[in-house]
Amino acid sequence: MSSHIIASFQPAKERLVSLLKEVNQLEIKSPEPSMTIDEKEDFYIIRKRVLEDKLRRIQLCVTTLESINDKWFTYTQQIVTMKRREEEEEKYKTVTEGDQGIFQLLHEGKEAVITLTMHKDEVDQNLKQLSKELTNKQTKEEAKFTPSSNINVNLPHLSLPTFDGDPRQWQQFWSSFNAAVHTQITYTHVLKEGLYKEYLMI
Repeated sequence: MSSHIIASFQPAKERLVSLLKEVNQLEIKSPEPSMTIDEKEDFYIIRKRVLEDKLRRIQLCVTTLESINDKWFTYTQQIVTMKRREEEEEKYKTVTEGDQGIFQLLHEGKEAVITLTMHKDEVDQNLKQLSKELTNKQTKEEAKFTPSSNINVNLPHLSLPTFDGDPRQWQQFWSSFNAAVHTQITYTHVLKEGLYKEYLMI
């Protein structure tokens, strides 16, 4: 039974050793100062994916090794004959203890999980900060292009007759208004409408 358990340790152990080497070789750089906010955001999103991938894989290896270790320990404790139990405990110590043992590897794996989690949290904070910066930038840009609803339009002072609703005066009013306001290409539609309302007294 113990030979089967020892064999089941090996793939997870090798994978964890490989992942720990990869984590130790990870370069945690800052984005270039010349990058735009969008480029920095992409930079951090890619980093977050890499960190999450390594984190999940290491957690899987740690969980697998802990599960196998628990099964082996339980199996060892259930052995009835003293001699057989001592043999199994000796094998267990050989595999689990020492610099190359499973306990040391599990410890290193858990430390790597802590380190990766800290880096991921830092990336999350940077992404939140960039999101705020992007929102502020968009708000400022929108403010440049959004006209204020409280715009005061200074209407030019024209000496035009007002129209009070008398149909006989309409032709005279419209001729004057059309010549002074409506045909002016420099006046905006809003300005023309404002002048029209000012001189139309209905």
